[in-house]
Amino acid sequence: MPALALASNFFDFPPRKNMNTLTKVGAAVAVVVVGWAAATVVSGQRVQAKLESQGPLGEPLEGGLFKVVNSEYRKSFLGAKRTVSVDIGCAQDGKPAPRLIVQQDIQHGPLPGLRTVGAARITTTLVLDSEARARLKEAIGTEDLPLEIVTVAGFGGGSRTDVTSPGFSAKNAQAGMQISLKPMALSLDAAADGNTTLTYDVQGYELQDGRGTTMVLAGMKGTSQGMAPHWYAMGTKADAQIERFEMRVPQSGAKPAFLLTNLKATSTGTLADDLYGVQTTMTGSAEVMGQKLEDFTMKASMKNLKASAYAKLISTVMQPKLGCDKPGEAPAAAVKRQMDEMQADMVALLPSNPEFSLDELSVKLEGHKALLSYAVGTQGMTADDLKAGFNPALMAKVKLNAMVETTTGFLQTVAKLANQPHQMVDGMVAQGVERGFLKQEGETIRAVFALDKGEALLNGKPIPLPGLTPPAPPAEAVEGGEAAPAPQ
Repeated sequence: MPALALASNFFDFPPRKNMNTLTKVGAAVAVVVVGWAAATVVSGQRVQAKLESQGPLGEPLEGGLFKVVNSEYRKSFLGAKRTVSVDIGCAQDGKPAPRLIVQQDIQHGPLPGLRTVGAARITTTLVLDSEARARLKEAIGTEDLPLEIVTVAGFGGGSRTDVTSPGFSAKNAQAGMQISLKPMALSLDAAADGNTTLTYDVQGYELQDGRGTTMVLAGMKGTSQGMAPHWYAMGTKADAQIERFEMRVPQSGAKPAFLLTNLKATSTGTLADDLYGVQTTMTGSAEVMGQKLEDFTMKASMKNLKASAYAKLISTVMQPKLGCDKPGEAPAAAVKRQMDEMQADMVALLPSNPEFSLDELSVKLEGHKALLSYAVGTQGMTADDLKAGFNPALMAKVKLNAMVETTTGFLQTVAKLANQPHQMVDGMVAQGVERGFLKQEGETIRAVFALDKGEALLNGKPIPLPGLTPPAPPAEAVEGGEAAPAPQ
């Protein structure tokens, strides 16, 4: 009996009083496993449906510079592998278009690869042919591109793509060129509606052209937000900075010929009533041939762009004809079709009276400031106005304002740096003021030009426009017997 009891207790381990608890736990585990498996299948189906409707980078299957010519999708329970063949451009003169092979290793959600949470984790690899691999190894010492591209697809339709590179050095022995790229990383966060945020951090690069010119970039980072479908051209907010950019040429010796430091840029875009506008500000310090330019500032803007027409123009630019849609078409004819379509898209911008302006471009030189600004736009211009060509009626619908302002101290400093006597600059300024080209008030020298409703003004006085302004009447036709003096 003791042995039977012992055996009974052994095979009844754990005791029956704990059986209900274990049954519940086991059932819960089974539900989780089955649910995870079902979620994996569902997410796999959704990912496959979406990927098969687009190119490897989310682009349309047809149109544009890249064309998907073949896509293979091999699915398993936990993931899939996709191979995409992409033609770059199109066949020309009997030669096939350059082809790129893209491989994607896809891990299905909800826990793809047990690394993250999402519908899928996709690793993208660019596959080069043997000739390209040989050239790559000659240039950078390896047959594999030093690039990692990983995308995590969310359940709601959004995605995040991370692109990283540890950096590399490449050279072209024949041309003498060499580039050293430091580590870089960028991320693309795309919402389900297509609005996208780009974040980037480029530690820098150094480029030598083999003829004595060197360009160096250090510390470029920032973020940019944009609206669908062309987030890269219809931004809503951006911030960027560059610690240092320099260019050295043989003539500049040890000092950079051009140097920018602490460059910061911000941009804000708005969309209201189908009108898009954007304002950009850039500040920093500059140096030219060893001479410092303090407080470098640039402000620019675009206003009143009809958003739908602007988006159409971007689509046209980003989908070049290249003759691909018309096999056998001469390249020149394809380019002409492209330009004609772009012109039509630009004409469609006119009804909203667009304006482009450089609101401020200013620098300081030894404490003296120089400033340039201009704005150009249209008022009521139509496609019929353009068909008539350059004429007074057309110019009457162009609006232009421009201004240059500086000081005698700035001009004299420039003369000193150029090893020229300041008397020469003073004489040129005096002559400009005498002829009405310049206006001087104390130390300030200014020139202001305006074109509005076909009338041109320089410093507030009418001036003729060549080919548009009627010639001045002869002296005997002017009341009083003397003609008005022609603008100098």
